[in-house]
Amino acid sequence: MNQFMLSVLPNLLMALPGMLLYVLGLSLCLMRKPSLGKASTYASLGFGLLLLSSLLGLGTQAWIMWSTQHEHASISSLSIQLAAMSVANTLVSLAGVGLLLAAILVRRPAQGG
Repeated sequence: MNQFMLSVLPNLLMALPGMLLYVLGLSLCLMRKPSLGKASTYASLGFGLLLLSSLLGLGTQAWIMWSTQHEHASISSLSIQLAAMSVANTLVSLAGVGLLLAAILVRRPAQGG
């Protein structure tokens, strides 16, 4: 295994439990869509965005590692690019959590009991 893959592997292993949880949440929301209604749509989108956020975070980490090993870019240009990627990742993550919150708060018809 090459050096780059060995440097990325710990980050992947750390992110894997969260990503599996997001996939499980997405699957459960899609399976229960008929009974959850609009809440399922919001929650599915939320879990999907959180999964995307995890993948973006891993991609950012891998890009930084690769850039420092292979490119001769200046530290200032790398830091600007990292800041932009971090802001984008944070916005995607916040949108995902916001959609999960919307799924919790969305009004559903009262169930007979």
